[in-house]
Amino acid sequence: MVVRVGRITAYPPGIIEYRQPKTAAVAPGWWVVAGKTCVAAYQPKGAASYVASKTNLASPGTYNCSDGAAYPTWDTAVGWSFVLTSSQYLDTGVTPAQDHTWSMFVAFNSATRDDWVNNWRALAGMQGFTAKFSFAIALFATGNVRYRHGGLLQTTNNATSGVLGFAGSTAYYNGSSAGTIPTGTTDTIYTITIGAENYTTPARFYTGNITGLAIYSATLTGTEAATLSTAMAAL
Repeated sequence: MVVRVGRITAYPPGIIEYRQPKTAAVAPGWWVVAGKTCVAAYQPKGAASYVASKTNLASPGTYNCSDGAAYPTWDTAVGWSFVLTSSQYLDTGVTPAQDHTWSMFVAFNSATRDDWVNNWRALAGMQGFTAKFSFAIALFATGNVRYRHGGLLQTTNNATSGVLGFAGSTAYYNGSSAGTIPTGTTDTIYTITIGAENYTTPARFYTGNITGLAIYSATLTGTEAATLSTAMAAL
């Protein structure tokens, strides 16, 4: 017979009370933004293997990266390391919508800046024709960044590391607004590549490391962009 007196329960000899153990709450992945669909998220830094680094964390098995004709080296402590002279890239398989509502953010470091005035080094993306729809983030010459989401926004920024991104028409650097991207007209579009800009075939290759990248089929708010950028900077 079990006797309960106030908050104390007395059990007869030989009977053991069993309590269901509490399960620790699992924190959501850094790419999770409430109410927004993450189409693809990759975290090469800290990944268990090169194959794991190419897995789409938001939906494993869908939009896993595939190797380009040449592809980056990988190290769990560094992430992906690209060399432009080797024409290295990865293909996400993701084709962005042309409604200017999507978002893309990429964390990078050890980037090489150069003075090739009429060329640029793409961290990720695809490009349509001039003044038409493009979707890319690139380092341009020694002191500029190019954001393409529809049209083109070029800002003065000589960074070799940080988190670059855009959400709808707003460009971001380390979570702060960097300006407004003009709207482009529709165009033929290609899949988003990493370490290069897909323009019929990948081109404008990048030299440096990439530690994380996320793509959303929705426009992140300024607060969401800042929170995501902080999380990616900590990878």
